[in-house]
Amino acid sequence: MDVTVIGCGYVGLVTATCLASIGHTVRGVEKDQKKLKTLQDGHCPIFEPGLQELMQENYASGQLQFTDDVRSAVKDAEVVFLCVGTPPKADGTVDMSYLEAAGKEVCDALAENNNDYMVTIIVKSTVPSGTNRKLYNCLKEQTRAHVAVVSNPEFLKEGTAVNDCLNPDRIVIGEVRSEEALDMLQAMNTGHDGSLTTVHANTPRDALTRIETMIAMGATNLPERAMRQQISSAINVVVQQTRLSDGSRRVTTISEITGMEGDIITMQDVFIFEKTGLSPEGKVTGRFRATGVRPKCWERLKAAGINLPPEMFSGSEELR
Repeated sequence: MDVTVIGCGYVGLVTATCLASIGHTVRGVEKDQKKLKTLQDGHCPIFEPGLQELMQENYASGQLQFTDDVRSAVKDAEVVFLCVGTPPKADGTVDMSYLEAAGKEVCDALAENNNDYMVTIIVKSTVPSGTNRKLYNCLKEQTRAHVAVVSNPEFLKEGTAVNDCLNPDRIVIGEVRSEEALDMLQAMNTGHDGSLTTVHANTPRDALTRIETMIAMGATNLPERAMRQQISSAINVVVQQTRLSDGSRRVTTISEITGMEGDIITMQDVFIFEKTGLSPEGKVTGRFRATGVRPKCWERLKAAGINLPPEMFSGSEELR
């Protein structure tokens, strides 16, 4: 994949180097001329165990390149990471000037590239809500490219950043709304326990049906049974959150996917919320209780050192 990383600070340089090390062609864009010269001389401007060796190896092979020219860097990019700083202002608000300037340069560069192709803009900077929508609208106005804007906040710890990037202990995927649902399932099927994603649906069963529909939107030739096998193997638990009549949001169902019977994905409710009425203030009242079913994943949790008492699944008591 052709990748551009805007900003070669701590987050950007680790991201660019690690992506290059797994085979992607990566161009890092750095505007600070002193830092750029350091990078182009093959030296790492920051200390992070393992980063300099990995950077030098991929820079020498040509897999990783550095430039200050945004236009040439994004010309053929399939993915553009924005990794610029968003420092706090004196009044405590976020200084968006660096991100806005980088976003404008990317917009201008894509506007010059009149090809009808797909590019994904990935924002790793810490930004306020609504930033991605604003950037998306700007890009859609200025380019014919099919643009997607997503958030990928960094979760790197100093001292272990390279390992954190190459070997994440979990994958958290935001809400899926279209054909990328298949990519989501494949990511969750790669052995990273603890992967999470969000889907809008009315019930746990509806969520699985919606995922099937979104995969079909991609015009894939994947047979229905194979599609459902992907879903049943990737997803273990569905947690349903519902907006109640009083405006509050509560977890109303926790269901476990147990496998396949024929062409049907099988599920079982483990915990449910039972509505009992309304309080004098108009608030929904009820109780969250077990259904009496002990989930198949209980043994896996126990093996991982998470000891849940068996009686919590008996259904005899209200859970708090």
